[in-house]
Amino acid sequence: MVRVKEKVTIQLRTGHLLRIHGYLNMAILSMWMKSPRAEVLMGMAEASVRGRGPGGADEELLDQVRPLIRESREYYADDDFPPAISRMRVAQDLTALHIVRLAGESSGLLESSAGLPEDAPLAAAWRDAVAESVHRGRAVVCDPTGEILDATGDPDGYVYLRSSAKPFQALPLVLSGAADALRLSDEELAIICASHNGEARHLSVVRSILRKAGLSEDDLQSGAHPPMHGPAAARMARNGDKPRPIHGNCSGKHAGMLALCVHEGWETTGYRKPSHPAQQKILGSVASICSVERDEVLVAGDQCGVPTFAMPLKNLAIGFARLATGEGVSGEMAEATRRIRDAMRSNPFMVAGTGRFDTDLMQATDLVSKSGAEAVFACGSQAGWGMAIKISDGSSRAVRPAAMAALSRQGAVSTGREVSELRDLHGEAVGEIGPLA
Repeated sequence: MVRVKEKVTIQLRTGHLLRIHGYLNMAILSMWMKSPRAEVLMGMAEASVRGRGPGGADEELLDQVRPLIRESREYYADDDFPPAISRMRVAQDLTALHIVRLAGESSGLLESSAGLPEDAPLAAAWRDAVAESVHRGRAVVCDPTGEILDATGDPDGYVYLRSSAKPFQALPLVLSGAADALRLSDEELAIICASHNGEARHLSVVRSILRKAGLSEDDLQSGAHPPMHGPAAARMARNGDKPRPIHGNCSGKHAGMLALCVHEGWETTGYRKPSHPAQQKILGSVASICSVERDEVLVAGDQCGVPTFAMPLKNLAIGFARLATGEGVSGEMAEATRRIRDAMRSNPFMVAGTGRFDTDLMQATDLVSKSGAEAVFACGSQAGWGMAIKISDGSSRAVRPAAMAALSRQGAVSTGREVSELRDLHGEAVGEIGPLA
């Protein structure tokens, strides 16, 4: 039940936001009409979000809307109409959604978040003058101790780490002594952490790991799919070859798990089961480096058949801060993280492959990074921080622009506005995908 005093406060907040929404609507109409009063109305819209709203309760929303209006005015002043109006419309949509949520709080008929983590617009696809699609998401930056340095959306909402966990899943291989006993190279450690393209060099390195463990491709239980690398997949199709487990992007991870089993004397046929000693060791390492208790980690099945782990988004960022720095963990764990970090950093091609974001990013910066399915991204810097991003709708096309914008705010890349063109069936540019936050 909402008390009378709280209802009054909500009504004041709603009135304030309706006024802002009205100014935004007038600004958008004037922009569409090329009105000489457009600059004035845009200025009124910007003025309406200055200062705090009633009780300061809507500051999170206003912090999202203010830069959108400011950027809209800057683009409009430069006669760049599409991003100018799309940013103003996103600001208007955010305000409208917030008003609806307030109405639900007041009536008790609508949950403000529908049980989902609060998120924010991070990227959009523009076609001509219209933001055709908006990709919402969450982003958080943490140091190795767990302190949140920056956040957009809810950093405490759970997320399945998917393949972003692969560097953590490789830790038992190093901690157990298996990597040394089998004389695994940095290249081999890197592909154990990879979602690889299935290019020729990737397959060769996975086979090398299996050979050193006294195993073969037949021991892999990672499932089969065509190589992620288009030319490699096309070549297989032309030759009439069927994809095998080694072509799957997780075959390196599975080869590493099998190598751990061989070293420890564990049976290999059931290595995928959550109850298997290998998976239990991995769960412990993932929980430890991410600063979360084992029983707080949710476990489900990944596409390749082994467990995947869910935890608050901020804990993924903490894990990558520790992976990048070796801080916040024991000496033995710190040495293992250093070895895995250096293997990935020195072999970025092994971690993904031609044209892939993780490879491109590690080649261009000093970061260690790993993306995962359903638009998860994480990276860490030796400067003392880790970053985690989740695009709410799972659209991978939003990851690169959202990540580059977030990395720009951390000073890790020189430009934050990275866009990719949308092209029609004739190869002509018809729009772009770029960051919003």
